[in-house]
Amino acid sequence: MNLEITQQDLRSCIRITNKNMKWIFLIAIGTLFSGCQSSAGESNTDENTDKTELSAHNTDSNVDTKFDLGTIEEEIEALNTSSRMITFQRLIIKTDMEVHKEQTNALQNHGVNSAEYKGATAIVEQTNRENLARTVGFVSKYGISDNQSVGRMQADAMWLVMTHNSDIEVYQKLFPAFEESWKMEYLDPTAFAAFLHDYYHLKNGERLEMKNPYRTEDEIKTLLKALK
Repeated sequence: MNLEITQQDLRSCIRITNKNMKWIFLIAIGTLFSGCQSSAGESNTDENTDKTELSAHNTDSNVDTKFDLGTIEEEIEALNTSSRMITFQRLIIKTDMEVHKEQTNALQNHGVNSAEYKGATAIVEQTNRENLARTVGFVSKYGISDNQSVGRMQADAMWLVMTHNSDIEVYQKLFPAFEESWKMEYLDPTAFAAFLHDYYHLKNGERLEMKNPYRTEDEIKTLLKALK
């Protein structure tokens, strides 16, 4: 299973590099842990796990489709290496992109009133809820990682998940994590500014208008001041 993600894939949220990737999270995460458990010599250090993060789980062989980690809390509790954390974040991104692509295809091919579109929308809504719970749970337990590879993937996953969220309480809860991720240079400044704009809009019922010309850093500074 190819978990490679390009920046173009992430920012557009429409291109899936592996068209055969299954969106069901527990099956995918099951592949991750079955692969990890089969490596008897795996080290728990960041140095060793980072070296294998791009190649450790790139196969569809021996997929255990009955593997079930149980609750989201149990999934998060099991993330005891950097490699597992990175793959966990990649799977959040992949499942998000895949189900939204399927929803778009259903709309284009069958129409808004079709059973196919309604079914795809139900899957999108369920996936959004589950991935949001995973994101909040991960931040609550681990915060923002000091490991750059984990932190950057985490920032991308957080940003993508929040583009589907309109709950101000979630924005309030994740605001410190987004700010810390930006300060650590994991989160792209443009993405952080977009998050702040959405937060401001939910909090105040209107958009904050910036006077042109302005730089992204000025935009962030203005929004942070307005939100605090």
